Amino acid sequence: MREPGISALFASQNSEKTIVACITSFLEFADEIIIVDNGSTDNTIKLCEELASKYKKVKFYNHPEIVHLYENRQIALEHSKYKWLFRGDTDYVACDHIWELRARILKTSTKNTPIIFQLKQINLIQDIHHTKYEEPVGGLMPRFYSYSKKMQFQRLGRWEGIRYVKDVINLRINRPLMIEVKKPYWFHCQFKEPMDYMFRSERTNWRELGDFKKFPTLEPYMKKRAR
Repeated sequence: MREPGISALFASQNSEKTIVACITSFLEFADEIIIVDNGSTDNTIKLCEELASKYKKVKFYNHPEIVHLYENRQIALEHSKYKWLFRGDTDYVACDHIWELRARILKTSTKNTPIIFQLKQINLIQDIHHTKYEEPVGGLMPRFYSYSKKMQFQRLGRWEGIRYVKDVINLRINRPLMIEVKKPYWFHCQFKEPMDYMFRSERTNWRELGDFKKFPTLEPYMKKRAR
């Protein structure tokens, strides 16, 4: 039986512009924060180590060998200990009223079925004073999951998500109940340069190719792709 509370799982990769603001904004919201990095080449790892050293509830794991995002998430899941799991990104910055969400999640019963909370987010490009729309809110995305021994992160196309695996012993499938929360509780801060996003889109392809003798880093692979 897991302890009541929220484990925030963050996958990091070249997030030096937002990682500190992200983690500190969720400190009071989550009962533990687990960061797993796979392949950062900027200052992200150093910043994560400093955060883990400064804050007791922050745990950092560096796994540069990981290829897929779902593997990153699975490692974080295996290190977690609380009943609720938050699948977070390191360019999220929590709003002040996120305590409302914590209270709602923790009082939700999971006795009969797994629960998934789907939420919207405010997509912030550049800065909030010059964005085109007053509140550029994105679509609903699954972000909070009740823990189950049969759950695991799996690859879903180029992304990742949770699967509640069939309970073979009891011959049932744990079909989760989806709960929609349309009020946004964090900003999605898209502050990276366009080149960073292009590199990120090809990083998985480079790792899956596995030709590290010819392409020891992502840069020569990208040059080859650009020709």
